[in-house]
Amino acid sequence: MELERNPGRFAILVGSDAAQVARDLADLRGTVPLQVGRCLAEIACRPSESVVRMKLRGHPVLAGIHVLFDPVLSLEPVRLLATLAKEHPPVLAVWPVPIAGRDELTYPSGVDPGRGIAQDLKGCLLLTARSTLFSDEVPFTAERFR
Repeated sequence: MELERNPGRFAILVGSDAAQVARDLADLRGTVPLQVGRCLAEIACRPSESVVRMKLRGHPVLAGIHVLFDPVLSLEPVRLLATLAKEHPPVLAVWPVPIAGRDELTYPSGVDPGRGIAQDLKGCLLLTARSTLFSDEVPFTAERFR
């Protein structure tokens, strides 16, 4: 897989069928998508970034990542994904809101992206889920962030 050969690069999955595509891709790796919100809810106190990374480490498909945007956690989700992808590739995350356009991430309302986001996305993949008619069709289109 391309993401394993290029540590630091990760994939963002968007689209109305993103949850199903995430399940299918996780199944190909013999796992299920990690529900990030549920995983972090198990922690009794506010976790540091290193604790969040530890909890997410080794899970190739991440869903329910909207919790990473909570200002209480003080995280930079894109940078966190890039770090996870460097330490334990591959990383694919189901993005919590629709994307405005190619090479531009849309953030949940009230969230201001941090500095250096474009650099963290360079070379990463944007996978847009799409409907298919036949089982042998790829259920997404792929573009690379520039």
